[in-house]
Parts: sequence; C-alpha cells; structure tokens
Amino acid sequence: MIRPLFPLALAALAACTPLPEALTGARPDSVSLSAKSLRVAFTDGSICRAALTPVDSGVLTGELERCAQPLRYEITIERQNWLEPALGELVAPYAHIVLRDDAGRAWHWRTPEAMNRLGRERDAG
Repeated sequence: MIRPLFPLALAALAACTPLPEALTGARPDSVSLSAKSLRVAFTDGSICRAALTPVDSGVLTGELERCAQPLRYEITIERQNWLEPALGELVAPYAHIVLRDDAGRAWHWRTPEAMNRLGRERDAG
C-alpha cells in the first residue's frame, strides 16, 4: 500500500521545487531610477535600461529597451526628491516601480533606495 503512494509523494515534492534560473530566465535583482532613466540589474548580471521623459509626478509606462528579458515597467512618480536641484541625477525621485513579465509575475520597488525593502515578486492577480 505504501509503494503506490511513493511516486505520488515524489511528484508532489517536485512540483514544489522551483525551476532553475536557466529554465525560467533571469529575474530582476535591483533597480535604479533617475529623472531621465530606469536601470534594471538582473540575477544573471545583465543590465537593461529605459529612457524616461522627466515628470514631476504621474505614471510612466513602457518596455525595457533592447533587453533579453522582455519586461514592462510602470513607474508611479510620487514627487521629485528635494535634493534634485542641487544633486541632479545623483538622487532618485520618490516612486513606486513595478516590472511585469508575460507570465504575469510582478516585481515591486520603491525609490529612493533607502525606502526599498528588497524587490518582491508577486503574482499579478
């Protein structure tokens, strides 16, 4: 009786094991944002960018340019950093960044970096 349950238990355990990155593709690991660009670093070491049109507040959407990982971005600019007039591109605006892939996975970040709590993957629901 135990023998027939072994393959079933093994299959259930295999279903819970994440696929290796080589099969699923690299994941976004970190982001940096300025008024003019979004930079995304991936777990495989690759880096992708998107040129942005500077805005004081609002939502910017698009796709990462010439990137091996096809991701869409949505950036909600809450406000510009008050240090920007003095430091320019060295400081990030206050924003919420969402990256989405075609499988429905989403990764979330907040800028500036001090507000970020690791990019979290969530299922788009």
